[in-house]
Amino acid sequence: MYKYKGNYEDVFKNVDRLDYKLANKISNLGISKKNNFFYFRFWIPDVEEVYIDIFAKDDKMQRLATYSFKQYNDLWTVKVSEIYEGYYYLFKVKRKKNFPFEYVIDPYSKAFAPFDWEGKTNKIPLSVIVDWEKILTKDIPNIPLKSKWDNGVDPLIYELHIRDFTSLLDQKNFQNRLGTFNAALENNIFKYLKDLNITHLQLLPIQSIYTLNDKKLKILNKGQGSGWTTNYNWGYDPLNYFSIAGWYSSDPTEGSIRIREFKNFVNEAHKNGIGIIMDVVFNHMMTNQLFESIAPNYYFRNNSEITPVSDPAINSEARMVRKMIIDSLVYFAKYFGVDGFRFDLSTFTDKDTLLLAHKELKKINKNIILHGEAWPFSDLDFENSFTKGTNDNDIKFAYFNDTIRNSIKGSDSIEENQKGLIQGNYDNYGDFLVSIVGNVKEYNYPTSDFIKINNYNVFANEPNISLQYAACHDGFTLWDKIAVTSEEKFEENIALNNQALMMQITSQGRQLILAGTELLQTKPTDLSGQHDNRFLNILNEENNLSIDKNESVVDNSYKTTDYTNGMKWNHLSNDEIKNKVFEFTKKLFKFRNSTNFFRLKTTKEINKKVKFISIKSNFVVYSIIDKNDKIYVAHNFNNFAVNDFDYKNLKIKISSRAITKEEIKEQIIPAHTSIIFLEK
Repeated sequence: MYKYKGNYEDVFKNVDRLDYKLANKISNLGISKKNNFFYFRFWIPDVEEVYIDIFAKDDKMQRLATYSFKQYNDLWTVKVSEIYEGYYYLFKVKRKKNFPFEYVIDPYSKAFAPFDWEGKTNKIPLSVIVDWEKILTKDIPNIPLKSKWDNGVDPLIYELHIRDFTSLLDQKNFQNRLGTFNAALENNIFKYLKDLNITHLQLLPIQSIYTLNDKKLKILNKGQGSGWTTNYNWGYDPLNYFSIAGWYSSDPTEGSIRIREFKNFVNEAHKNGIGIIMDVVFNHMMTNQLFESIAPNYYFRNNSEITPVSDPAINSEARMVRKMIIDSLVYFAKYFGVDGFRFDLSTFTDKDTLLLAHKELKKINKNIILHGEAWPFSDLDFENSFTKGTNDNDIKFAYFNDTIRNSIKGSDSIEENQKGLIQGNYDNYGDFLVSIVGNVKEYNYPTSDFIKINNYNVFANEPNISLQYAACHDGFTLWDKIAVTSEEKFEENIALNNQALMMQITSQGRQLILAGTELLQTKPTDLSGQHDNRFLNILNEENNLSIDKNESVVDNSYKTTDYTNGMKWNHLSNDEIKNKVFEFTKKLFKFRNSTNFFRLKTTKEINKKVKFISIKSNFVVYSIIDKNDKIYVAHNFNNFAVNDFDYKNLKIKISSRAITKEEIKEQIIPAHTSIIFLEK
């Protein structure tokens, strides 16, 4: 077990003791069904007795039956009649003979009853007895993804909170409740993503969420939040790692429905040639007591000096914790057909666990996609995790690249509210130059005063570990970031928005965009929600897109209302947004996917095919070849036009703003403009 930054002695001794007892491999934990019985397998050490209490399917905690587990070392097993399918259950343990009984969660539960946390962190959810394997193998077989896209640099990923896709639409037009998987299907989500030229949909965490009330499902309009207990959530506070949140299902009271509906959702994605990536949170839970009560000083790195949230990180190196993590990933990849995983604060998960997970996932899907937030932030030594700037990897585990993000539009720090190249801050110009080639270490970078190379900004052994993005769910949307940093008029800021997209998409590496970027998604402030007053004012009223002309926008809206978070579909009724942003985005994405220019797979290829033609102050031109074709890309970040690049023998393929005939005649590249040129 890795040592971590903190007082690890108690945890280390207990993990060492319990892992030593696991001489034989324990497999198939959780619930399974054979013949006419459900079988439960539960690992819990240091207890005298274990029981399962079965409850009626209601809120009254009416206990119908109790069965005693049999013990095999620290593995406890029990069988229960199939007549209890669909009923609720809890595990009950007695640590010593003279101790009272305690209820504990089944960490392998495949579904929970509707859960209401009531603003408290000491509640335990009821699990549901469900024949999940029959549902996922016999009732709804996998429809495999047939795609030409590999798991390296090909993916063009759309990051979405599934509730947001339909939350602000009219319920009268839907048979399914807004905010659900079924409503998204009814709203033709995959037709929309195909039209946008997206290859993969990445879902914010869909596993069961602690700080939600599954019994209250209404869409929250402005002013209907309740601070910390606002019933909206991105999902970064999981209950466990196997159950899907009932919030997104048509009926949270029936545990099997959430399983069926997500499986159907994945199958529909695959029918349309789109992969599904799940965001998973293996670094922390909402309340550690859920698992701490199973094995104290085992599941978490207690007494850490650095924590991902207020509580210590999950102890991924402990044998049964590592098994739980890998079992969860395998469950979703094997039985649902999920195509990849995004790891939240991934540096808190040790690299050995990630390597073992990759090994198991490759057996299921050789094209599995993995990436995470590999910030240098962890209680582990950075050498013991996949950490941007410290180590790379050979399994195509990509790192969110804040180097390009910050250079494009400024960092996500609301306190600094930094600008980027598109708004005229040139401090990170050199960081963008190295991002053009995917931040690879072995590129033959030209000698230039503008290129500054350090381990953090030039971190990739191959382009497939660089995940390029300008905005994601954390921080302001791209449009909001522009609106709170630029006083320019609406039309000019559209040009800046489009330049940001071109800077990102014309760089090498895997690509991710935030849902709604294509329609200038905005998140107007709702003070009734929970966001710690993290909002800024829009500088020019022309750039205010909220329907009620809300003067400010919020950056971290994880627990704010649907008014703030929902997709602003009404923007597409604005012809300027529809034509200058949406259609532009489609065209840009289509060009990326239909050519190989921006999907070079290796550092060797990049060295061979990408050449810097001109690097001047805040102006760069580079060429890329693909077989017999050649393109040139020019980025002008200056506040003035540049005519240092002769393109009279080239054809303009895509430009971030309209270029006049006169400008073409004079070989001008306007201020704050990016252009892709084709050889005629």
